[in-house]
Order: sequence, then structure tokens, then C-alpha cells
Amino acid sequence: MDVDTRIKEKVGLENVEGVIVIDVQQGWIADQSNIKKGNIIVQDNGTTIYNKANLKELLANMYPGDQLNLKIKREGKELAKTLTVTNREGGTGIIKRAL
Repeated sequence: MDVDTRIKEKVGLENVEGVIVIDVQQGWIADQSNIKKGNIIVQDNGTTIYNKANLKELLANMYPGDQLNLKIKREGKELAKTLTVTNREGGTGIIKRAL
């Protein structure tokens, strides 16, 4: 979910940039990296994440095995998280479609 003015004021952010995590699927990379519901993703590899569309575009251009170096905000603290992108089977290889 995008950060808006109400959320910015509620959690004490400096601006309305970032994406709030509203769900973490158990067993997937976000869960394994201890990313929690309510965390706010503000950067990847030093690049500002402005909104949900911006984050989706970033993820769409990644392949299994690529690294995400996220800066997140949780309960007033800033944390760094490194995640490795996986395929739908949880590995880092490219899955070929059966014809």
C-alpha cells in the first residue's frame, strides 16, 4: 500500500514516499528475511521507492538470483535487508515452461 499523508503523520515519516507491507506470505523470501506487516519499504540499492507501482516495476525487471538490498522502516528504526529473488518453486534457476 502506498504511503499517504495520514500514514506519514501517524508513523512520523519525513515524506509520503515508500510502500507499506500489508501482508507477508509464510515461507516466502520476505518472511524468511523477517520483513513484517506494517514495515515501510523506502529504498532498494540506494534508489528511492516512491509507491507501489514503482516497486512493482522494479520487481518485474528482476530475475531469480538477483539481490534486493532494501531499506525499511519499522517502529521508528531504519533496517537494511538483503533478499535474493526466487522463482515460484523457491529456487534461483529459470523455470522453463513445458509445451
